Amino acid sequence: GLQALDKVYHEELHCPEIVARCASFIRKFGITNEGIFRKPGNNELLQMALARVEMHASELITFLAPEDYTAEDKEYSEDKFVRYMSHIAAPSSSSDSSKKGKGEGEFSRVCIVTIRCPLIAAQMFKASLRDLPEPVITYKAYGLLMQLPAATATEEHVLLEAITMILNDMPRAHMETLKFVLQMLKDVAEKEEENKMPVQSLANIFAPTLMKAREQDQWS
Repeated sequence: GLQALDKVYHEELHCPEIVARCASFIRKFGITNEGIFRKPGNNELLQMALARVEMHASELITFLAPEDYTAEDKEYSEDKFVRYMSHIAAPSSSSDSSKKGKGEGEFSRVCIVTIRCPLIAAQMFKASLRDLPEPVITYKAYGLLMQLPAATATEEHVLLEAITMILNDMPRAHMETLKFVLQMLKDVAEKEEENKMPVQSLANIFAPTLMKAREQDQWS
């Protein structure tokens, strides 16, 4: 599974590296795509890419625009694959491996994955945040947020201050990643006329991605 956020957080990028790479690709090629973050991409390719993230081998994921993919890129990818293979264990001989068909198994799980579709990058962006062992908005922060009373219009500033205090008290990796994600969503929302993704739609998509109760708390 994915490592904890504090293990994959990149100080210079202010978020996990794979999240920053997805965001950069989306900004360049997909921020005006209609339904970005809402429409699915190729699920098979998405799962292959996510498998590499779980293997802690995101260097085996490349992002290329279709017109930029050349023979030189293919040669580079194959060379990087060979160099990576030289550092991993030999393929497993377990019964699980024998059940896989041709083209599957160890080889298919470590070969280079090239992503040229912004929709897949957007789904990777979400999944890399959603599947963290602890959400971006920590369980502790979520619990405190849920305890805040509803505010009238005149009390909204008080509520906002309380929310800010709770979020600022989260570990640095969580707070900085949250800032990064919110800036990304702000940039997407600013292109609403083209991508048809208003703030409310983005909020509906990302609220369960960024925060949730512990499983044992959901039934208490």
